[in-house]
Amino acid sequence: MYAEDELEWPDDGGAMGDVPTDEEDLGDDDAHDEWEPPLVPLAHNPHEGDDEDNDIWDQHPPDAQDPHYGVEEHLCEHEDAPILIGSGPNNVYAPFTSKLDWEMARWAKLQGPSSTAFSELVSIEGLSDTLGLSFKNTRELNKIIDNELPGRPKFKSLFGDLNFADFLVFAPERHYADEDETVRLYHEMNTGKWWWNTQKCLDCECPGATIIPVIILSDKTQVTLFHNKTAYPVYMTIGNIPKEICRKPSHHAHVLLAYLPTTCLEHVTNKASCRHMLANLYHACVGRVLAPLATAGIDGVNMRSGNGALAGAANYQPQNLDAVLDALSVLDEGGLAFIRACTEAGIKPIVHPYWEGLVKHLLAWLSEACGSAEIDAQCCRLPPNHHIRHFMKGITTLSCLSGTEHSQICRFLLGIIIDIRLQNNMSSLWLLRAVRGLLDFLYLAQYPCHSSETLALLDEALNIFHDNKEIFVDLGIRNSFNLPKLHFALHYSHMIRMYGTTDNYNTEYTERLHIDLAKDAYRSTNHKNEFAQMTTWLERREKNSTMRNTYSGDLRVLRITYTIILDLQRCRFIVLRQ
Repeated sequence: MYAEDELEWPDDGGAMGDVPTDEEDLGDDDAHDEWEPPLVPLAHNPHEGDDEDNDIWDQHPPDAQDPHYGVEEHLCEHEDAPILIGSGPNNVYAPFTSKLDWEMARWAKLQGPSSTAFSELVSIEGLSDTLGLSFKNTRELNKIIDNELPGRPKFKSLFGDLNFADFLVFAPERHYADEDETVRLYHEMNTGKWWWNTQKCLDCECPGATIIPVIILSDKTQVTLFHNKTAYPVYMTIGNIPKEICRKPSHHAHVLLAYLPTTCLEHVTNKASCRHMLANLYHACVGRVLAPLATAGIDGVNMRSGNGALAGAANYQPQNLDAVLDALSVLDEGGLAFIRACTEAGIKPIVHPYWEGLVKHLLAWLSEACGSAEIDAQCCRLPPNHHIRHFMKGITTLSCLSGTEHSQICRFLLGIIIDIRLQNNMSSLWLLRAVRGLLDFLYLAQYPCHSSETLALLDEALNIFHDNKEIFVDLGIRNSFNLPKLHFALHYSHMIRMYGTTDNYNTEYTERLHIDLAKDAYRSTNHKNEFAQMTTWLERREKNSTMRNTYSGDLRVLRITYTIILDLQRCRFIVLRQ
């Protein structure tokens, strides 16, 4: 999705920095952290003053000959009459001739019908001339978008987006729930210990620089109901954007980087060779996609935010990129091997939603322990209730469950097994305790804000499950519990302390992104050589969105400039008066 000349490839040489080590996570005592953020003096607000200053402003209005006089009137005129015909420098809608022309093109690409239907619409006799459109069919519109609109956003697009300029976070923070600062809070990514410790290391190497955590998300999805067509998109976002913005797809806080190959290499008959070839293919593709980040992660790069502020050397990435790619290639060898490889590489894997992981195992264990027929019968006996889905045909025969359906099942799962009799008249007390402990852990892990106390409850709930899980061994359901997701649950408490709550970096966001950036894109193609068409379709939509943000940014810059001019005028006349 990037042209060859748009990428900055790293040199083969160059030493990588060491991974900053964190002290043992024994609590929330932060006395060992000596780094403190620099204090920035508050700027004097020229609007704050006494009544004498207000009298000065009234007695000495701006001179009509002053070049700044009338800025507000010009700004209002620009907002009230923004339709400028032509392609000159005064046309903010260029290459389109007017606002109506641009709105029509934006509707056609973002909200409009198919290309054939739109061509038939604008080809109605007299419609194009009456509306003053610069195109008469879809082909002419696509030519304007492809040749005259700015290119696709690159890696700096998220940091420099004007819509995020007022919300980006740059410095680590410590939040506490009490005045004595004994109960620490964790929510956003910059409230974790990793950001704080990494900023200390960065200040030693490059004082004044900031951190831009790059979060890469990848998840395979099926784009058709039949024929088993799949896509493997790779998304990117940055940890400086608050999670309240990232969780809403309409804010476009995630960027699609590439589509990875989804081939199964059916011509390779040896399963071991096929698995290694797929791992090497994945390794090569991810390495090519992430190559522009290597140099920026070591040497840093100057980046400008949407409000024009220049950030120093950013994107601190002390990990060895080759080690990171090697860890990603171990994904097919199993969960435990993947976690060990990520630990050795100094990275943390993205947390998969618990709804689609351990809950599947729990449902299978309960179905075998209590009987599928009894579980389904208990579901049918549940009375209707608000905000709870009623599965009239049971839950044991369902397949391809979504995260929402798993969430609904967990709401009544404990209630349907509370009075079920086990085989050989065994006591169900251990079973109820194990299920309750796992469900409590599941809900606590999804808290949007954690404290030292809630993290203790999280560990306690997991310990309850481990203390009572032997009931599944006694029932003959499990011989061991060597499950990667169950093992990874042991690291949740530590990871929340380091990187903030799990909703900062889990893959639930990608489930919704698949609709806009994979499935809708596939439906717009003729299903032949679909990935090239999907890329073109998405690029045209992004160009229209970028132009809209650019126009909105121009109006915002005019407003900011007008405010600054008025402030300067006010200070100027106060000084003259004094």
